[in-house]
Amino acid sequence: MMNNPNSLSPNQEAPEIDLGKIFRSLMMQSKLIILFVILCTGLGFANYLLTDRTYKVTSLLQVYPNQQESFTQDLAIDLYMGGSNTTDLDNVEALYKARSNISDIVFTNNLNLGFDWEEENFRQYFKKLIVDDLPSKKSKTLFIKFNLNDYLFGENENNLSKFNYDESVEAFDAQFIISNPQIQTDIIEFKYKSIEDTVKKVAKNFSIQSSLPPRAFYAAKNNGLLEISFLSKNMETGINVVNTANEMFINKNVEIESEQARKAINFIDERLTSVKQELEENKNNLRNFQQTNTTVDVDLEIKSIIDNISSIEVLINEVDIEISKAQNNYTDTNPIYLELLNQKAILENQKTTIENKIKKLPLAQQQYIDLFRDLEISQLLYSELTNRRLGFSIKEASTLGNIRIVDSAYVDSAVSPQITTVFGIMILSFIVAVLLAIFRGLYFIAISNPAELADSYIQNPIIGVIPNIDNVGDKAETELLKEERINQSLESIILNLNNLSEEKELDNTCILLTSATPSNGKSLMSRIIARKYAMLGKKTLLMDCDFKRGTQAKEFNVQKINQNEFLDMNESSLSSYKVEENLYLIPKISRLASSFQFIYTNKFIDQIKFLKKQFDVIIIDTSPFLSVSDTGVLMAHSDFNIAIVRHGLTKINEVKQLINQTKQIGIEYDGIIYNSYEKPSSYYGYYGLYGNYSYQYYAQKYLYNSYDYDK
Repeated sequence: MMNNPNSLSPNQEAPEIDLGKIFRSLMMQSKLIILFVILCTGLGFANYLLTDRTYKVTSLLQVYPNQQESFTQDLAIDLYMGGSNTTDLDNVEALYKARSNISDIVFTNNLNLGFDWEEENFRQYFKKLIVDDLPSKKSKTLFIKFNLNDYLFGENENNLSKFNYDESVEAFDAQFIISNPQIQTDIIEFKYKSIEDTVKKVAKNFSIQSSLPPRAFYAAKNNGLLEISFLSKNMETGINVVNTANEMFINKNVEIESEQARKAINFIDERLTSVKQELEENKNNLRNFQQTNTTVDVDLEIKSIIDNISSIEVLINEVDIEISKAQNNYTDTNPIYLELLNQKAILENQKTTIENKIKKLPLAQQQYIDLFRDLEISQLLYSELTNRRLGFSIKEASTLGNIRIVDSAYVDSAVSPQITTVFGIMILSFIVAVLLAIFRGLYFIAISNPAELADSYIQNPIIGVIPNIDNVGDKAETELLKEERINQSLESIILNLNNLSEEKELDNTCILLTSATPSNGKSLMSRIIARKYAMLGKKTLLMDCDFKRGTQAKEFNVQKINQNEFLDMNESSLSSYKVEENLYLIPKISRLASSFQFIYTNKFIDQIKFLKKQFDVIIIDTSPFLSVSDTGVLMAHSDFNIAIVRHGLTKINEVKQLINQTKQIGIEYDGIIYNSYEKPSSYYGYYGLYGNYSYQYYAQKYLYNSYDYDK
């Protein structure tokens, strides 16, 4: 029986995913996976320890609507002043991160001065530092040394100049004023960076989050909360930056509101001058008319008419204001809007009725009414403007803006590095290692157990397994044959080959051995199998048909032969090729012009037929199949073709390629010999703990000396 405990049916096909094979591949590479995870986790932890900490500094602002006093309802004044630029949260966010505002923040906090993180606190003592003609996106290295009573400053740390604190200085193409920190320091190196480059970086570190949902109704955007966040490597610097940024922004808002009030006052003052002149003219006109027309009787009816028309005009103005508001809030068919239009129509009809009544009065009384109305209107407008001016004066003097600080700057959290990143790297590295191990196991890892051939759905039977022998190169092959495990393995191989011969009813047997690639032990297998047959009393011939790199002549210490010597070989000359009892060797045929053409000749084929009649067993040692085309031709002349695969060297893909290419020339392998089987180095106890039946079968049969198995 052949040693193939996991034999497959001829029609069995490989599944798309073999979980068992993947699991065994991962177990075999467990050390590699663990090493990769440890390495990546170590790098992540080193990054966590060595990377500068970055902190998130947060502040909370509240934006609320401007409180419009009743005296700000005049349309002309509102248009002249314009709306507030901080009544919309979206506008506040945009204004806060505007380039001009960020530039002021950079200048105020000296953020364009690049210190090491432990020396950042010294930037607050630079009251002024401007480097002239510094190109964009460039920087300049400077040095400073603080003393108790003065400081040293310059571009070369070995040649610093002495200056007094709080004095304006122009030197080194720079202007600077530096205050006294009241401490003595060593020389501090820092960089002066261009404002343009610094503004961009600072703006990226600012983040503004609104409390409003992304699609909030527009009318709701005039109030809410804004969370101001800033990323900084120094907590104190970050807090100072956010606090000063908030203070500067609110002050600018107050200045804008105050400036708007001042513009409104100036506008009202211009109107007051003209209205006052018009009022005086109307007074004079009415006075002159009364003096000239002393006979005009201003009875109660006329006074009533004047009062009524004045009241109606006031009501019409009020309704116009309400209609203007309704146009922004309601549709044209809204009942409220329609009701306002109806009220205005009624008032205008009443006004028309009174005006028609006035037209029926005597001309003198009509003139009196017109003059009186002009005076009353100008008097009312003058009083209104005076009241409004008073209101804007109060607003200018007490402007507080519409933004207040709810929470001053505080350190919210450490943004980076975070310990959770280390665990994330550990998990990610494990996933990557597993994927790499699966890919490597499927395509690049050499065979580690004979059962992997069946796992990979290679249906050719395993006719033998040769266990690895330590220091095999230092031992004579006759000594190897005395090794118990080697001897038992060879007996198993020969038994399986004999069974194949009996199935084909062959008297003489020609066995060809090849492999997918070099260094699989093909030549060694050919020799020890040939020697084993000879020891069993079989007249055995070993042919070295590896015409490229054959070494059998060297191993048996004989000379190579040429083409003519091989073709002239006969019964009488065969004795000269005897190397041991019952063992003959035909060494490599040298100096062939073309080995491929030579083995295709009829003379070569006839000589092979002749040799088959002379020997019980012929072992043909050939070139690696995937390297040399000679082997494919020789396989047609042998009775059995055997593939050699080597533990830890041959890859599954190479075996599949070997089998598929021989199938293309119409030849099948009769069996596979697994060479140099040994304990895997990656995972001790793998076969016993995690292997399936076929894995354990080979481990128990050939590796029990290396594992805790009972023989």
